[in-house]
Amino acid sequence: MQPLESILGEISPADFLANYWQKKPLLIRGAIPNFEPPIDADELAGLALEPEVESRLVVGSDWQLEHGPFDEERFANLPE
Repeated sequence: MQPLESILGEISPADFLANYWQKKPLLIRGAIPNFEPPIDADELAGLALEPEVESRLVVGSDWQLEHGPFDEERFANLPE
């Protein structure tokens, strides 16, 4: 596992906790090199259809939040 400092890129852990943690989104591209997702997108979408699975979908440039469970039609209308 990588040290926290390398995962956060140029941001110190103290700065991250003070300014980002549970306050605002932060995208750190390439934070985990060679990361392989544990499930593929289709499997993830399938889980979001299940009522016993907590699921959320963030869409649009204004970051609109939708709560699941979702139906299959919702995923058919999403961009790749």
